[in-house]
Amino acid sequence: SVAENLRLGRQDASDDELRQAVEVAAAQFVYDLPFGLDTRIGEQGMSLSGGQRQRLSLARAILAQPKVLVLDDTLSALDVHTEAVVEEALRRVLHEVTGVVVAHRASTVLLAD
Repeated sequence: SVAENLRLGRQDASDDELRQAVEVAAAQFVYDLPFGLDTRIGEQGMSLSGGQRQRLSLARAILAQPKVLVLDDTLSALDVHTEAVVEEALRRVLHEVTGVVVAHRASTVLLAD
């Protein structure tokens, strides 16, 4: 399920922490899936777009609360509006962790300080 996928890096994450990670990654589309966070995804479940997969990967990384967060072209499959929303949220996240940002877009590189 979506929730199981997000919790791969941190099984004990609370529902509230899961919700916060989904918001930071601008992945609220998960609530519109047929069974919300319980929707099966992947080979035996629903297919997701590249941008949706990217946002779920970001939410999973944020939920894991790493000491170092590596962002390798994290926003490449997002539309301009969603990219702006995620960039703003990432600015807050990157104040709490060490971030390594690899990107082609100048706006994404500017997330680093």
